[in-house]
Amino acid sequence: MKVIQDTPVSNIVDDKLGRENIVDLVVDSINAHVKSDHPCLVYGIYGKWGEGKTSLMNFIKSRLLAQGSTDNISLVEFNPWLVENQESLLKEFFARITVGLDRTTRKLFRKYCSAAILASKTILNTYAPGIGAKVAEFLELAKNAILDSEESLSDLKMKTCEALKIAHKHLLVMIDDVDRLDKEELHAVLRLIRQVADFDNCIYIVAMDIDIVSKSIGEYYGTGNSHDGRKFVDKIVQVPITLPYIPNCDMRRIVENGLSVVLDDYVDPVTKFEIALAVTPFFSTCRELKRYCNQLQFVLPHLRGEVNIHDLCLLEAIKSVNAESYHRIYEHRSQLLREVSNVYYMKSEESRKAVEQMCQEAKESVVEGLGENVKKTILSALDVLFEKRTLYDDKYITEKRINTAVYFAKYFVQTVPADLIPDRLLEDFKDKILDMTIPDIVSVVNDWSLKYSL
Repeated sequence: MKVIQDTPVSNIVDDKLGRENIVDLVVDSINAHVKSDHPCLVYGIYGKWGEGKTSLMNFIKSRLLAQGSTDNISLVEFNPWLVENQESLLKEFFARITVGLDRTTRKLFRKYCSAAILASKTILNTYAPGIGAKVAEFLELAKNAILDSEESLSDLKMKTCEALKIAHKHLLVMIDDVDRLDKEELHAVLRLIRQVADFDNCIYIVAMDIDIVSKSIGEYYGTGNSHDGRKFVDKIVQVPITLPYIPNCDMRRIVENGLSVVLDDYVDPVTKFEIALAVTPFFSTCRELKRYCNQLQFVLPHLRGEVNIHDLCLLEAIKSVNAESYHRIYEHRSQLLREVSNVYYMKSEESRKAVEQMCQEAKESVVEGLGENVKKTILSALDVLFEKRTLYDDKYITEKRINTAVYFAKYFVQTVPADLIPDRLLEDFKDKILDMTIPDIVSVVNDWSLKYSL
């Protein structure tokens, strides 16, 4: 079994999500800005975890490097989660951004960095929603923090910006996964961009889950208000780029390709397509699909020939999006399996309605407390797994469906229960029985009686 790695892609030819147009727009915008001097500019790449933010950043980087004329762009990838505190954050940041600069500009940056570190407690706490920048007080305190220097922090920043312009250099700083930082680290990085390192001729591309960042910033200020946190981010990011949802048709194609290798040895192409169609609504990102495929690879070998693979894949999809619902299915097995006699079920229309109502209530209990989209998706799957009962239960047993008492337990223990004879043995026995002697048949049955406690 080969585990599917959840790694971002770097080459645009590997793009499965149709993001090339976004890459073109961002790169064209950057190229237009670096033709002349410009104020600090911040692009925000907004998307949920697993929606391809890092891959998009890689595509932008590759496209810029491949275009040939990047002599005036100093491209920097900064990883803020590798540093421990605000002082380390500033040191690492300035060490990274000065690598491609000339000696004179590097010297000015180092001087400004030293001053910024000394004044960091003042610098990094002078801005807050509703308060604004206390410019006069900030400049005075920063000037005092520079010890022997007669230059204010503002003067040093201005000289640094001028040096970039004279050198015809533009800094392009790429920062990924800021939503993975804790509240203080996240706030320090945003304040760094907003106040300390908002240089002229500097462009930032920052990837984040905007909902997580907004909530974290809101909590940092004690309000817990995501709206306030979003307003804070909006003051920093001038160009917000929200990754589009993956169209259902594209997601189905991606699911088909992902499941192709996993299911090759288990089902025919038609069944594989039907499974992909059934499970596609469960996934909105490639990361979710990869996790699901890895999950299947640990389950399928144990149940080969013992269950209906279509039902198993659908049940595992439910588990992948909500483990609690998966456990509730087992807890409500009696109602979902409609464990009543055929005589009672067919006794009258009222009795049939009562049993179906009991089953429907069990389905509702399985999805209780879930969001509307997830609830709808799981309910649709439950309608397939536990479809309306008919008298022809033999059909479901022949197909090894989950909606039969004979097979239900196998789907959850991920092996054959100790008191059931594995189907593979029964099928092998059926193929050989005509060529067996009576004593041989008796011997096999006796062995099974002892082993499976019949």
